[in-house]
Amino acid sequence: MDLHPSSSSFSYAFTYDVFLSFRGSDTRHTFTGYLHKALCDKGIHTFIDDEELQRGDEITPALFKAIQESRIAISVFSINYASSSFCLDELVTIIDYIKTKGRLVLPVFYNVDPSHVRHQTGTYDNALAEHEGWFKNNKEKFEDNMKRLQKWKTALTQVANLSGYHYKLGDGYEHEFIGKIVEEVSRKVSRALLPVADYPVGLDARVLKVKSLLDVGSDDGVHIIGEAEGETTEEGILDQEFGLLMTKGLKRWMCASCEREKRTFDTCKNCLPIFSCIHVWLLYLH
Repeated sequence: MDLHPSSSSFSYAFTYDVFLSFRGSDTRHTFTGYLHKALCDKGIHTFIDDEELQRGDEITPALFKAIQESRIAISVFSINYASSSFCLDELVTIIDYIKTKGRLVLPVFYNVDPSHVRHQTGTYDNALAEHEGWFKNNKEKFEDNMKRLQKWKTALTQVANLSGYHYKLGDGYEHEFIGKIVEEVSRKVSRALLPVADYPVGLDARVLKVKSLLDVGSDDGVHIIGEAEGETTEEGILDQEFGLLMTKGLKRWMCASCEREKRTFDTCKNCLPIFSCIHVWLLYLH
């Protein structure tokens, strides 16, 4: 199964850039905590659950909603990850949602061999065997629990087959390893297209405004709006064009509610289509 994003991956208005899935007792106050801070310091809006949300044996509505509303899921596989039925159910939820929405999942193998996750060997084999033992003692839910166990194994194999990051204690500096992850995520987030409404309505007149604003009919090549200091590549100029449009030229097209409530365009059904259209035109010019 392909877990990489499809062309429609980013048609959803995301609340979070990243959802972190991890074994709290293993890495909450160490690696995952540092990763979360590094992502936030980079301006990447990241969801990390608190300890209350991981109590019990089922995915809470709050966690499920956070998975739904995240652009990227980072699964941090540690030594005791598979000993948590909660983590395994969370991973299955991530995989199931990726199937239908085409999201991106990035596995991080922290001090654990990726092959142990992929083939459920080592501590992962021991943990799953323990789960199976508990399931066999529950005759009433035995059949359902065995199906659940198989979903866990399938999800572990699928995610471990993806390209990800592997860190073994003692192999280099941990902060440098975290930095590489943050840089990749930053590239993924910054290059993602703006979400586009599935059925945009009433855009014709606005498209004409966009054409006029961007001077589409001229033959000057790349159209620069404002000054492009320090950027000489077309990609850099394109980014600056869009940034200037977002901060200056398009403010007057925001709906009254957004302007009054200081909302961002990607949460408003009225403003979203015009901003999406602007981005498409800039790509066309590029």
